[in-house]
Amino acid sequence: CCPAGAPGGGGGATMRTPLGALLGGGALPRRSVLAELYDAYLRGEGSGGGPISDDQALRVAAVMSCVRLIAATVGSLPLHVYRRLPDGGKERQPTNSLDRVLNAPNRWQTPIEFREQLTAHLLLRGNAYAYVSWVRQVGRSGDQVDRVVELVPLHPDLVEVEQADWQSAPRYYLRRRTGGRLELPADEVLHIRGLSTDGVVGRSVLADARETLAVALDTQRYASRLFRNDATPGVVLRHPGRLTEPVAKRLRESWDEVHAGEARRTAVLEEGMTIERLTLSAEDAQFLETRKFQRAEIAGLYMVPPHLIGDVDRSTSWGTGIESQQIAFLTYTIRPWLVRWEQAIRRVLLVADQTYFAEHLVEGMLRGDTKSRYDAYAIGRNWGWLSVNDIRAYENLNPVPNGDVYLQPLNMVEAGAPADPPDPEADPARTAARRAHELALAAATARVLRPQDVFILAPWSQKETIEACVEAFLRVPASIHLGAERIL
Repeated sequence: CCPAGAPGGGGGATMRTPLGALLGGGALPRRSVLAELYDAYLRGEGSGGGPISDDQALRVAAVMSCVRLIAATVGSLPLHVYRRLPDGGKERQPTNSLDRVLNAPNRWQTPIEFREQLTAHLLLRGNAYAYVSWVRQVGRSGDQVDRVVELVPLHPDLVEVEQADWQSAPRYYLRRRTGGRLELPADEVLHIRGLSTDGVVGRSVLADARETLAVALDTQRYASRLFRNDATPGVVLRHPGRLTEPVAKRLRESWDEVHAGEARRTAVLEEGMTIERLTLSAEDAQFLETRKFQRAEIAGLYMVPPHLIGDVDRSTSWGTGIESQQIAFLTYTIRPWLVRWEQAIRRVLLVADQTYFAEHLVEGMLRGDTKSRYDAYAIGRNWGWLSVNDIRAYENLNPVPNGDVYLQPLNMVEAGAPADPPDPEADPARTAARRAHELALAAATARVLRPQDVFILAPWSQKETIEACVEAFLRVPASIHLGAERIL
């Protein structure tokens, strides 16, 4: 298989039709090939998944909250193709054919819809499948290359995976509405596995946790019936005497007529009557605690912080601040699913050229408050690993001219490199102190030298260094030296 992610390419394109050969031989038009895929895109009739289906599980509020939170987060993160550089860096490949497909997977789904759907399959069924549509094209060098042009999601209930022995690759079969199975080549199925114990298929959360989900469903159904058919009165009017049935009926009707459905209205009680408000019984309170426990238990199945799905009654151990909780959520909940996506893409779609890889951008999830971000930018800028344009890119701003310069602190040198000698003239304070010291030394020397020798020091106040004075003295004729004695 040629590089799926090699950039460029052109020339005529012919579509590979292994599906057509399996359906009866010969080349079939693309519309006929995709007809079977559209059947697999929607779940077929009679495609049950066990005691609890995904539709039933999603009726549990906690399951829906967890699946929607993780699937929407994974689907909304940018996903791009990069090329590994020889120096260890990376470079984004916006013109890469696979990068375009990841951002436009098919004709009827946006990127977030496609990845959100497959992530939901992964969370519920433990497996996510997509049909990979390849096109063979003539590359720039004239060679035939295969490139991905479309990704079609397949429902896990309609895909069967078999492995003949532990050394052979898995084989994929698509269940057809008309009966029978259609074998799909392994390089035409993007298979993302969840937790697996056999290395072939992922384990279904609905199957592994069916008792937990069944209890949550039964509790939810019981609560629905309880509140729908509940005949418990909100208040009880207590009369000291015995009321006949007509009097009690008339009292009830008059009370409801005046007070039912009204708030903050004054009630007038006669003949010694008292009012009592009914509260939750111990059984009702225990029932509510059971539902809260089930919500936290389901959150644990998906490694979701309870406070993110509305369970805020308990203190969280996911961090003390919003930023810490966000980092913990990304690290323990989201990152494993992102890695599964990236490695599956590289295994199936980029197998021929390992210099290319897909990676999500998660910096947006790590954004702190404005002050924290600006403090971090200042540290990175002052210590030289961030430029002005790097910072502007993090803030989603356009670059500015000359904004790619990296600073280096003056007191920092490479490890093992000798430091440059300091320039005394660069520091005015040190220069003035040195000058004063030299003048004091010259005055002390003049008191012990002969007059002709003092001639050397006389012009020193106008010279920069003592070396210059000596050099000037040596250039003066001897007759002038003698005359200096009379001058001094």
